[in-house]
Amino acid sequence: MQKLDYLLKRMEARGIALDSILDGTGIESDAIGNAGYMPSVSQYRALLHRIIEMSPPGIGIKIGLEVRVLGEGLLGYAALFCATLGGMREFSKTYRTLVNDFTHYSDGVVNGEWHLKFSTVSGLDDVQPFLVEEMYARVKTAQQSYTGVDVPFKRLYLAYPEPPYGKLYRNIFSCPVRFNQRENCLAIDAKYLDLPLVLSASEIGGLLEAQCAQLLGAASSCTSVGTAIKRHLILNPGNYPTLTEMSATMAVSPASLKRKLKAEGETYQGILDSIRKDLAISFLSQTRLSAKEVSYRVGFSNVHNFRRAFKAWTGENPSHYQTLGG
Repeated sequence: MQKLDYLLKRMEARGIALDSILDGTGIESDAIGNAGYMPSVSQYRALLHRIIEMSPPGIGIKIGLEVRVLGEGLLGYAALFCATLGGMREFSKTYRTLVNDFTHYSDGVVNGEWHLKFSTVSGLDDVQPFLVEEMYARVKTAQQSYTGVDVPFKRLYLAYPEPPYGKLYRNIFSCPVRFNQRENCLAIDAKYLDLPLVLSASEIGGLLEAQCAQLLGAASSCTSVGTAIKRHLILNPGNYPTLTEMSATMAVSPASLKRKLKAEGETYQGILDSIRKDLAISFLSQTRLSAKEVSYRVGFSNVHNFRRAFKAWTGENPSHYQTLGG
């Protein structure tokens, strides 16, 4: 769970020891960093209460503003392949389910405005301000990092009472802020979706290398073997190991890996094909990459083999999705 890891690291950066943060939450320190680990809602709620109790007012906003591109996980990965902010928006939504942080996200363009909405799952209502303010502060910082432009917010509506530090919202977001609204909704002029991204492949390469190193160290202890493999494949674009190589990475025998996957109703080849298919569709429909370039990024050395495989996966030629994206 990347958000959990991020929050803990930001607290540790403030000089608060991990054991102190986790005290009374029911979260074990040795579970942190495991790719398949997911705390319960009550554990996550207890953790957020600890963070709030141990921090000055407005800690959610402050933590959100500290996010950096090379700490953005799958969003950073998406940025590598997308031409615009709008393209990154679509690509990152595809993989948001792999980064479960107990928030629900939806967005859409209405009357020339891009609306971003966040809500929390049941059981986290009392920590909603922290979660929501952290997400909107994260949006502000990430968009500026990706585009090089301080994208202005038009207005921010929040579905909870104004906290004592409400002035901080107006100072940071520099837009009208209203509390006690029907939903949490940030409005941005939709024209900014056309902003080009300014990141380089070498910057994101550093992100992928660091994340993969952490992921591989925890993969063998994941609750779901299939999930660990999927995350590894997504975070290693164009570099897809054989079953034998993957089993070595996960410190199990090929036979054992096959058995574990079978018990989960999965096969390694099925996972590999699913990831390649989804990535290929995203690249073709949401970027300007040619079919040849896409074939290399999803692990094919020959574009003709890629076209054959893609036809088998989807029943369509790559050009079909390029037309949709155009």
